[in-house]
Amino acid sequence: MKYQIKKRFTNEVMFKGEAESFVKFVEQHKANLSKADLSETDLSEANLSNSDLSNSNLSETDLSEANLSNSDLSNSNLSNSDLSNSDLSNSDLSNSDLYKAKIKITQKEDLLKALKIEILE
Repeated sequence: MKYQIKKRFTNEVMFKGEAESFVKFVEQHKANLSKADLSETDLSEANLSNSDLSNSNLSETDLSEANLSNSDLSNSNLSNSDLSNSDLSNSDLSNSDLYKAKIKITQKEDLLKALKIEILE
């Protein structure tokens, strides 16, 4: 199948090509997805570890069970996204919009770290 990824703000095509699935296509380009528009897509179970998704639009995206470890998601729009059971370890979600995003209670520690929130006792 043929796929393309466009920029978030300009709608300019960043990448186009073929892959067996959209998830595989995104995984091929994960190192440079800054400012990408991946809104309303199904990226569940995707391996996006060590990816650059900074300033991207991931609103209403299914990222459940995705590997987002060591990824830069700073300044991204993740509103209404599903992050349940995704691996957020060592990721950066600082300044991201997480309005109505879904996570599991077991992910709260990784989420707080990713948001650079420090809980004081």
